[in-house]
Amino acid sequence: MEYAVDALETILSEYIKRRRDIPKPGKVKGKDMRLVVLPALAEAKVRRYEAMRSQGVRKADLARRMGWHKSQMDRLLDLTHDSRLDQVETALRGLHLRLAVQVESYPNVATGA
Repeated sequence: MEYAVDALETILSEYIKRRRDIPKPGKVKGKDMRLVVLPALAEAKVRRYEAMRSQGVRKADLARRMGWHKSQMDRLLDLTHDSRLDQVETALRGLHLRLAVQVESYPNVATGA
């Protein structure tokens, strides 16, 4: 599963790099299939990218709005870069959004008591 997460991050990074829409996840088909879940930081970066696209805001525009260098924006969209969560939150505020945290069970995983 670790390789699957890495592969998913790599694929989504290519979508971001090529300024493409992120495809919506499909449904898990079959009982032996397992859902690949992004780490929270990568998920936050993907959602920020989607917000930028939906608002028509480019990286350079957001960087100017925030008073940041464009390279800082690049790192905040790089799914493999270990950004700090507070930086992602600040960039979301630049889009008039906030980061909300939600705890969920993994799908298709039995919980033991």
